[in-house]
Amino acid sequence: MTHLHKNMDYPVLTLRYLAIATLFGICSVTAHAEKAFELITHPAEIYGVDNIANGEVTKGVERLETRLGSDRQPQSKRAPVLIDLCVGYTMLKDFEQASQACDQAVEIGWYSGLAYNNRGVLKITQGDYEGAIRDFSSAIEKSGADRVAERNMEHAVERLAAINAERIDAYVADAGQ
Repeated sequence: MTHLHKNMDYPVLTLRYLAIATLFGICSVTAHAEKAFELITHPAEIYGVDNIANGEVTKGVERLETRLGSDRQPQSKRAPVLIDLCVGYTMLKDFEQASQACDQAVEIGWYSGLAYNNRGVLKITQGDYEGAIRDFSSAIEKSGADRVAERNMEHAVERLAAINAERIDAYVADAGQ
């Protein structure tokens, strides 16, 4: 379902598209089942991230929430925790919390390439391919997650094209009857 590997000195959690489709109830998967959308945790060793990487996502999120603590922390300390919470909540399918964490991380502006990439993956899980593509584009522009965001954008563009082709085929089939 997910696995951790190193990429550009960032831990990268890879969600297989098939796993996303199964877990999050997205449209049927056709030839793109082998494609993966990648979430990136912040490179700082933050209490809870190892739990997420090891599949103990609930435990990791709880630890990250504790770490986030009060709003009095400087933004530079909050951003990495919010980025990692975005990953954790997305994996837990808690889309409301994931959206809040992702949006806050983007708004802070620190490590925004990571934040935009992860928010893009969240949008994929919700079927918002166009929004995801915009976020992946911003991630590439902001830097920090360029290669991963490029792969994610490529997969999202391919999947959106397939969805649009399926819609056109369905429309043509319905019109012909």
